[in-house]
Amino acid sequence: WLDVVPEDVLLPKDIPDTVKFKIEETSIKDENVDAQEDDEDSMPEEVREGLDLLERLFPEAGWENLDSLPDFGAYFQPILQFKDGFTQLAPDNPLHQTMILFWILEELFQGLRLIKFEALPPLSSRDDVEDIQPILEEWILYQETIFDKGLSPELKAYTHQIYTQPNFHKSPYGRKLLSGMYTLIKNMFLPYFDVRMYGYAKLPKDDRLPPFYIRVSRLKRLLERYNEALGPWPPNSENEADASVPGVMNPWELYKFDIANPLSRRLDALCGGKTSKTGTNALLIHSTLIILNVLDWWINERSSFAYQEAPEYLYRTIEPGSSVPAFGVHGRTDTETLFTKHLKGNVFSFDR
Repeated sequence: WLDVVPEDVLLPKDIPDTVKFKIEETSIKDENVDAQEDDEDSMPEEVREGLDLLERLFPEAGWENLDSLPDFGAYFQPILQFKDGFTQLAPDNPLHQTMILFWILEELFQGLRLIKFEALPPLSSRDDVEDIQPILEEWILYQETIFDKGLSPELKAYTHQIYTQPNFHKSPYGRKLLSGMYTLIKNMFLPYFDVRMYGYAKLPKDDRLPPFYIRVSRLKRLLERYNEALGPWPPNSENEADASVPGVMNPWELYKFDIANPLSRRLDALCGGKTSKTGTNALLIHSTLIILNVLDWWINERSSFAYQEAPEYLYRTIEPGSSVPAFGVHGRTDTETLFTKHLKGNVFSFDR
Protein backbone atom coordinates (compact mmCIF):
# COMPACT_ATOMS: atom_id res chain seq x y z
CA TRP A 1 0.00 0.00 0.00
CA LEU A 2 3.07 2.28 0.22
CA ASP A 3 3.62 1.70 -3.48
CA VAL A 4 7.25 0.64 -3.04
CA VAL A 5 9.19 -2.46 -4.08
CA PRO A 6 11.73 -4.33 -1.92
CA GLU A 7 14.65 -2.65 -3.71
CA ASP A 8 13.41 0.76 -2.53
CA VAL A 9 13.67 -0.17 1.15
CA LEU A 10 16.93 0.89 2.83
CA LEU A 11 18.23 -1.22 5.70
CA PRO A 12 21.07 -0.22 8.06
CA LYS A 13 24.23 -2.17 7.25
CA ASP A 14 24.81 -3.21 10.85
CA ILE A 15 21.61 -5.26 11.09
CA PRO A 16 22.62 -8.96 10.87
CA ASP A 17 21.01 -11.37 8.42
CA THR A 18 19.47 -13.31 11.30
CA VAL A 19 17.08 -10.45 11.95
CA LYS A 20 15.78 -10.63 8.39
CA PHE A 21 15.41 -14.41 8.75
CA LYS A 22 13.36 -14.04 11.90
CA ILE A 23 11.00 -11.62 10.19
CA GLU A 24 10.46 -14.10 7.34
CA GLU A 25 9.91 -16.96 9.77
CA THR A 26 7.28 -14.97 11.65
CA SER A 27 5.54 -14.24 8.37
CA ILE A 28 5.46 -17.94 7.51
CA LYS A 29 4.05 -18.80 10.93
CA ASP A 30 1.37 -16.15 10.52
CA GLU A 31 0.43 -17.64 7.14
CA ASN A 32 0.20 -21.11 8.67
CA VAL A 33 -1.99 -19.84 11.50
CA ASP A 34 -4.24 -18.05 8.99
CA ALA A 35 -4.52 -21.23 6.90
CA GLN A 36 -5.38 -23.28 9.99
CA GLU A 37 -8.03 -20.74 11.00
CA ASP A 38 -9.49 -20.86 7.47
CA ASP A 39 -9.72 -24.67 7.73
CA GLU A 40 -11.49 -24.39 11.08
CA ASP A 41 -13.88 -21.75 9.76
CA SER A 42 -14.82 -23.97 6.80
CA MET A 43 -15.60 -26.92 9.06
CA PRO A 44 -19.23 -27.11 10.27
CA GLU A 45 -19.81 -26.85 14.01
CA GLU A 46 -21.39 -30.31 14.08
CA VAL A 47 -18.17 -31.76 12.65
CA ARG A 48 -16.04 -30.01 15.24
CA GLU A 49 -18.33 -31.44 17.92
CA GLY A 50 -17.80 -34.93 16.54
CA LEU A 51 -14.04 -34.49 16.37
CA ASP A 52 -14.06 -33.35 20.00
CA LEU A 53 -15.78 -36.59 21.02
CA LEU A 54 -13.36 -38.65 18.93
CA GLU A 55 -10.46 -36.89 20.65
CA ARG A 56 -11.97 -37.78 24.03
CA LEU A 57 -12.39 -41.40 23.03
CA PHE A 58 -8.99 -41.66 21.34
CA PRO A 59 -6.69 -38.94 22.72
CA GLU A 60 -3.61 -38.02 20.69
CA ALA A 61 -4.70 -40.19 17.75
CA GLY A 62 -4.61 -37.25 15.34
CA TRP A 63 -8.21 -36.06 15.13
CA GLU A 64 -7.16 -32.46 15.75
CA ASN A 65 -4.98 -32.65 12.62
CA LEU A 66 -7.45 -34.25 10.25
CA ASP A 67 -6.48 -31.75 7.57
CA SER A 68 -3.08 -33.49 7.31
CA LEU A 69 -4.72 -36.93 6.75
CA PRO A 70 -3.10 -38.50 9.82
CA ASP A 71 -1.86 -42.07 9.83
CA PHE A 72 -4.23 -43.94 12.17
CA GLY A 73 -2.74 -47.38 11.49
CA ALA A 74 -0.39 -47.79 14.45
CA TYR A 75 -2.77 -46.14 16.93
CA PHE A 76 -5.88 -48.14 16.05
CA GLN A 77 -4.29 -51.51 15.28
CA PRO A 78 -4.43 -52.70 18.93
CA ILE A 79 -7.90 -51.18 19.40
CA LEU A 80 -9.78 -52.23 16.25
CA GLN A 81 -7.52 -55.12 15.19
CA PHE A 82 -8.16 -54.65 11.48
CA LYS A 83 -6.90 -57.03 8.81
CA ASP A 84 -3.75 -56.69 6.72
CA GLY A 85 -5.68 -55.40 3.70
CA PHE A 86 -6.43 -52.19 5.56
CA THR A 87 -2.86 -51.70 6.76
CA GLN A 88 -1.75 -51.45 3.13
CA LEU A 89 -3.87 -48.33 2.51
CA ALA A 90 -1.79 -45.16 2.33
CA PRO A 91 -2.60 -42.63 5.08
CA ASP A 92 -2.99 -39.91 2.43
CA ASN A 93 -5.57 -42.10 0.70
CA PRO A 94 -8.79 -40.73 2.29
CA LEU A 95 -10.26 -44.22 2.36
CA HIS A 96 -7.82 -44.83 5.25
CA GLN A 97 -9.61 -42.36 7.55
CA THR A 98 -13.00 -43.40 6.13
CA MET A 99 -12.55 -47.01 7.21
CA ILE A 100 -11.39 -46.03 10.70
CA LEU A 101 -14.60 -44.03 11.15
CA PHE A 102 -16.54 -46.95 9.65
CA TRP A 103 -15.20 -49.37 12.30
CA ILE A 104 -15.68 -46.92 15.17
CA LEU A 105 -19.34 -46.59 14.19
CA GLU A 106 -19.74 -50.35 13.77
CA GLU A 107 -18.58 -50.79 17.37
CA LEU A 108 -21.20 -48.25 18.52
CA PHE A 109 -23.89 -49.92 16.41
CA GLN A 110 -23.55 -53.05 18.54
CA GLY A 111 -25.30 -51.06 21.27
CA LEU A 112 -27.49 -49.01 18.94
CA ARG A 113 -29.06 -52.19 17.51
CA LEU A 114 -30.45 -53.00 20.97
CA ILE A 115 -32.39 -49.74 21.24
CA LYS A 116 -36.12 -50.03 20.57
CA PHE A 117 -36.51 -47.85 17.50
CA GLU A 118 -39.75 -47.37 15.61
CA ALA A 119 -39.84 -46.67 11.89
CA LEU A 120 -40.40 -43.00 11.11
CA PRO A 121 -43.01 -41.70 8.66
CA PRO A 122 -41.67 -40.61 5.26
CA LEU A 123 -40.67 -36.98 4.89
CA SER A 124 -42.49 -36.70 1.56
CA SER A 125 -44.81 -38.69 -0.67
CA ARG A 126 -41.80 -39.79 -2.72
CA ASP A 127 -39.99 -41.33 0.27
CA ASP A 128 -40.44 -44.72 1.89
CA VAL A 129 -41.00 -45.29 5.59
CA GLU A 130 -37.64 -44.66 7.26
CA ASP A 131 -36.45 -47.72 9.15
CA ILE A 132 -33.04 -47.64 10.81
CA GLN A 133 -32.68 -51.36 11.50
CA PRO A 134 -31.84 -52.53 7.93
CA ILE A 135 -29.14 -49.87 7.70
CA LEU A 136 -27.56 -50.97 10.99
CA GLU A 137 -27.75 -54.65 10.02
CA GLU A 138 -26.23 -54.15 6.56
CA TRP A 139 -23.48 -51.76 7.66
CA ILE A 140 -20.86 -54.47 8.12
CA LEU A 141 -21.47 -55.70 4.55
CA TYR A 142 -19.57 -52.69 3.24
CA GLN A 143 -16.50 -54.16 4.86
CA GLU A 144 -17.17 -57.84 4.21
CA THR A 145 -18.47 -57.53 0.64
CA ILE A 146 -16.97 -54.34 -0.77
CA PHE A 147 -13.70 -53.82 1.09
CA ASP A 148 -12.60 -57.35 2.06
CA LYS A 149 -13.75 -59.13 -1.11
CA GLY A 150 -13.61 -56.29 -3.63
CA LEU A 151 -10.83 -53.83 -2.91
CA SER A 152 -8.49 -55.68 -0.56
CA PRO A 153 -7.57 -58.60 -2.90
CA GLU A 154 -6.76 -56.21 -5.75
CA LEU A 155 -4.72 -53.95 -3.48
CA LYS A 156 -2.73 -56.93 -2.21
CA ALA A 157 -2.19 -58.24 -5.74
CA TYR A 158 -1.02 -54.84 -6.91
CA THR A 159 1.39 -54.19 -4.01
CA HIS A 160 2.97 -57.62 -4.31
CA GLN A 161 3.55 -57.06 -8.02
CA ILE A 162 4.90 -53.54 -7.60
CA TYR A 163 7.25 -54.77 -4.86
CA THR A 164 9.02 -57.13 -7.28
CA GLN A 165 8.40 -55.13 -10.49
CA PRO A 166 8.76 -51.38 -9.81
CA ASN A 167 7.39 -50.52 -13.27
CA PHE A 168 4.34 -52.75 -12.91
CA HIS A 169 2.06 -49.69 -12.74
CA LYS A 170 2.93 -48.96 -16.38
CA SER A 171 1.84 -52.40 -17.61
CA PRO A 172 -1.68 -52.94 -19.01
CA TYR A 173 -2.58 -55.24 -16.11
CA GLY A 174 -1.15 -52.82 -13.56
CA ARG A 175 -3.12 -49.92 -15.01
CA LYS A 176 -6.25 -52.07 -15.09
CA LEU A 177 -5.87 -52.89 -11.40
CA LEU A 178 -5.29 -49.24 -10.53
CA SER A 179 -8.24 -48.08 -12.60
CA GLY A 180 -10.49 -50.66 -10.95
CA MET A 181 -9.42 -49.68 -7.43
CA TYR A 182 -9.76 -45.95 -8.06
CA THR A 183 -13.21 -46.47 -9.57
CA LEU A 184 -14.41 -48.70 -6.73
CA ILE A 185 -13.32 -46.14 -4.14
CA LYS A 186 -15.15 -43.39 -6.04
CA ASN A 187 -18.29 -45.40 -6.80
CA MET A 188 -18.81 -46.78 -3.31
CA PHE A 189 -17.03 -44.64 -0.72
CA LEU A 190 -15.78 -41.22 -1.84
CA PRO A 191 -17.90 -39.70 -4.63
CA TYR A 192 -15.49 -36.81 -5.34
CA PHE A 193 -12.35 -38.97 -5.42
CA ASP A 194 -10.10 -37.99 -8.32
CA VAL A 195 -9.82 -40.89 -10.80
CA ARG A 196 -8.52 -38.94 -13.79
CA MET A 197 -4.98 -40.32 -13.60
CA TYR A 198 -6.00 -43.91 -14.36
CA GLY A 199 -9.41 -43.46 -15.94
CA TYR A 200 -12.83 -44.72 -15.05
CA ALA A 201 -13.24 -48.51 -15.14
CA LYS A 202 -16.49 -50.27 -15.94
CA LEU A 203 -17.20 -52.45 -12.91
CA PRO A 204 -19.81 -55.22 -12.62
CA LYS A 205 -23.14 -53.77 -11.52
CA ASP A 206 -24.35 -54.90 -8.10
CA ASP A 207 -27.60 -53.44 -6.77
CA ARG A 208 -27.58 -55.35 -3.49
CA LEU A 209 -25.94 -52.47 -1.64
CA PRO A 210 -26.35 -48.77 -2.41
CA PRO A 211 -23.14 -46.72 -2.41
CA PHE A 212 -21.78 -46.30 1.09
CA TYR A 213 -21.83 -42.52 0.90
CA ILE A 214 -25.58 -42.56 0.15
CA ARG A 215 -26.19 -44.96 3.03
CA VAL A 216 -24.23 -42.66 5.37
CA SER A 217 -26.27 -39.66 4.29
CA ARG A 218 -29.56 -41.45 4.88
CA LEU A 219 -28.47 -42.77 8.28
CA LYS A 220 -27.46 -39.26 9.29
CA ARG A 221 -30.91 -37.98 8.34
CA LEU A 222 -32.56 -40.73 10.40
CA LEU A 223 -30.42 -40.19 13.49
CA GLU A 224 -31.01 -36.45 13.27
CA ARG A 225 -34.77 -37.08 13.46
CA TYR A 226 -34.40 -39.42 16.42
CA ASN A 227 -32.00 -37.05 18.15
CA GLU A 228 -34.37 -34.11 17.60
CA ALA A 229 -37.16 -36.08 19.28
CA LEU A 230 -34.97 -36.43 22.38
CA GLY A 231 -35.20 -32.68 22.96
CA PRO A 232 -32.46 -30.19 23.86
CA TRP A 233 -28.99 -31.53 24.63
CA PRO A 234 -27.88 -32.20 27.32
CA PRO A 235 -31.05 -34.02 28.39
CA ASN A 236 -33.08 -33.34 31.50
CA SER A 237 -31.75 -35.52 34.32
CA GLU A 238 -35.31 -35.95 35.65
CA ASN A 239 -36.55 -37.93 32.63
CA GLU A 240 -38.42 -41.07 33.64
CA ALA A 241 -36.48 -44.23 32.75
CA ASP A 242 -39.53 -45.83 31.12
CA ALA A 243 -40.62 -42.74 29.19
CA SER A 244 -40.52 -42.73 25.41
CA VAL A 245 -40.24 -40.18 22.62
CA PRO A 246 -41.51 -40.41 19.03
CA GLY A 247 -39.48 -43.11 17.31
CA VAL A 248 -37.54 -44.30 20.38
CA MET A 249 -39.32 -46.46 22.96
CA ASN A 250 -36.56 -46.57 25.60
CA PRO A 251 -34.32 -43.50 25.27
CA TRP A 252 -33.68 -43.02 28.99
CA GLU A 253 -32.77 -46.61 29.80
CA LEU A 254 -29.07 -47.34 30.22
CA TYR A 255 -27.49 -48.45 26.95
CA LYS A 256 -26.45 -52.09 26.61
CA PHE A 257 -23.86 -53.99 24.62
CA ASP A 258 -24.24 -57.78 24.47
CA ILE A 259 -20.45 -58.05 24.43
CA ALA A 260 -18.28 -55.19 25.63
CA ASN A 261 -15.97 -53.80 22.95
CA PRO A 262 -13.24 -51.13 22.95
CA LEU A 263 -15.75 -48.38 22.15
CA SER A 264 -18.28 -49.39 24.80
CA ARG A 265 -15.58 -49.60 27.47
CA ARG A 266 -14.24 -46.16 26.61
CA LEU A 267 -17.74 -44.71 26.46
CA ASP A 268 -18.48 -46.24 29.88
CA ALA A 269 -15.41 -44.50 31.27
CA LEU A 270 -16.38 -41.13 29.78
CA CYS A 271 -19.81 -41.53 31.36
CA GLY A 272 -18.22 -42.00 34.78
CA GLY A 273 -18.04 -45.79 34.95
CA LYS A 274 -20.45 -48.71 34.59
CA THR A 275 -22.47 -47.65 37.65
CA SER A 276 -23.10 -44.17 36.25
CA LYS A 277 -26.63 -43.21 35.20
CA THR A 278 -25.28 -41.01 32.39
CA GLY A 279 -24.88 -43.78 29.81
CA THR A 280 -28.38 -43.84 28.39
CA ASN A 281 -29.66 -44.87 24.99
CA ALA A 282 -30.20 -41.17 24.33
CA LEU A 283 -26.50 -40.51 24.91
CA LEU A 284 -25.58 -43.39 22.60
CA ILE A 285 -27.83 -41.99 19.86
CA HIS A 286 -26.38 -38.51 20.27
CA SER A 287 -22.76 -39.75 20.39
CA THR A 288 -23.25 -41.93 17.31
CA LEU A 289 -24.80 -39.04 15.40
CA ILE A 290 -22.02 -36.55 16.05
CA ILE A 291 -19.36 -39.08 14.99
CA LEU A 292 -21.45 -39.92 11.92
CA ASN A 293 -21.47 -36.18 11.15
CA VAL A 294 -17.69 -36.34 10.79
CA LEU A 295 -17.90 -39.27 8.38
CA ASP A 296 -20.71 -37.70 6.35
CA TRP A 297 -18.76 -34.45 5.99
CA TRP A 298 -15.57 -36.34 5.17
CA ILE A 299 -17.03 -38.30 2.26
CA ASN A 300 -20.03 -36.24 1.09
CA GLU A 301 -18.66 -32.70 1.21
CA ARG A 302 -16.51 -31.81 -1.78
CA SER A 303 -14.61 -29.20 0.26
CA SER A 304 -13.65 -31.62 3.06
CA PHE A 305 -10.01 -32.45 3.73
CA ALA A 306 -10.54 -35.84 2.05
CA TYR A 307 -10.50 -34.17 -1.37
CA GLN A 308 -7.92 -31.45 -0.89
CA GLU A 309 -5.24 -33.40 -2.76
CA ALA A 310 -5.08 -36.66 -4.70
CA PRO A 311 -2.90 -39.31 -3.00
CA GLU A 312 0.43 -40.07 -4.64
CA TYR A 313 -0.14 -43.80 -4.08
CA LEU A 314 -3.18 -45.78 -2.97
CA TYR A 315 -0.95 -48.05 -0.91
CA ARG A 316 1.27 -47.51 2.12
CA THR A 317 4.98 -47.07 1.38
CA ILE A 318 8.01 -47.81 3.53
CA GLU A 319 8.82 -44.10 3.85
CA PRO A 320 7.75 -40.74 2.41
CA GLY A 321 9.01 -40.24 -1.13
CA SER A 322 9.43 -43.97 -1.74
CA SER A 323 7.29 -46.10 -4.05
CA VAL A 324 8.18 -49.37 -2.27
CA PRO A 325 5.07 -50.78 -0.58
CA ALA A 326 4.91 -51.49 3.15
CA PHE A 327 3.01 -54.57 4.25
CA GLY A 328 2.06 -53.78 7.83
CA VAL A 329 2.26 -51.44 10.78
CA HIS A 330 3.59 -51.84 14.29
CA GLY A 331 0.72 -51.24 16.68
CA ARG A 332 1.30 -48.75 19.45
CA THR A 333 1.45 -50.06 22.99
CA ASP A 334 0.47 -46.84 24.79
CA THR A 335 -3.11 -46.25 23.62
CA GLU A 336 -4.69 -47.39 26.90
CA THR A 337 -2.18 -45.32 28.86
CA LEU A 338 -3.05 -42.25 26.78
CA PHE A 339 -6.76 -42.77 27.38
CA THR A 340 -6.25 -43.08 31.14
CA LYS A 341 -3.95 -40.06 31.18
CA HIS A 342 -6.61 -37.81 29.63
CA LEU A 343 -9.67 -39.41 31.22
CA LYS A 344 -10.10 -37.04 34.17
CA GLY A 345 -10.48 -34.03 31.89
CA ASN A 346 -12.62 -35.87 29.34
CA VAL A 347 -15.44 -37.28 31.48
CA PHE A 348 -18.83 -36.02 30.30
CA SER A 349 -20.40 -33.17 32.24
CA PHE A 350 -24.05 -32.42 31.55
CA ASP A 351 -24.76 -29.50 33.86
CA ARG A 352 -27.63 -27.45 32.44
